[in-house]
Amino acid sequence: MTTAALGACSQTQQQREYRIPDTLCGVKVSADHLTAVLPPGKKITQRTTSAPGIRRCYVDIDDNNVLATAMDWRAEGTSLLEYAAGVYGVDLDGQLTADKRYFFSPMGGVGFVHCPTPSPRHRESDKIGDLFSFVRTGGQAVGESEMRALIIEYTEALTDSEACKGDLWATPKPSAPEKSR
Repeated sequence: MTTAALGACSQTQQQREYRIPDTLCGVKVSADHLTAVLPPGKKITQRTTSAPGIRRCYVDIDDNNVLATAMDWRAEGTSLLEYAAGVYGVDLDGQLTADKRYFFSPMGGVGFVHCPTPSPRHRESDKIGDLFSFVRTGGQAVGESEMRALIIEYTEALTDSEACKGDLWATPKPSAPEKSR
C-alpha cells in the first residue's frame, strides 16, 4: 500500500459520520459539549440501565463504548471526593471547582446535584441522601476544560429533572439502544 493510500485511509477514519445528539439518554446537554468529547466514527447508539438508586447511560460509537454517565443516590453526607474515588476513570489528581460541587480530570468528572425538592420516594428510601452525577470517557483523554464543561452542564440539567423530582427507580426502564445517524 502506498503512502498516499495510507494517508487517505487514516483520513477517512477521522471523520464523524453520525449526528451529535442533544441529550444523553434523555438528559439535555449541548451538542457543542458532546462534540468536544465524542470521537469520530460512523454510528452512535445510546442505552440506559437502572438499578435501585442509580441510572446509567452508555454512548457507543461503532459498537465501542466511548462515554458513560450516571445519576446516583448515595448516603447523606457522602463527600464529592469519596464519590469520585469510586468512579472508574476519574483521576484523583484532577481539579476541584471553587464551589466544591464538581471534580474532573481528562477522562471523567463527578458532580453534586442540588435537588431543591426531592420526591417523597427518595425521602422514604434506604437510599435517602445526596444525588451525584458522573461522566467518563471510554478510556480516551479529553481536555480538562471540555470535561469540566460537560460535567457541570450534565449535573445542572439533573437539578431540574425527574432524577430529583420523580421516581429514578421506575423511570426509564432499561431500553433498547437509541440509534442516531
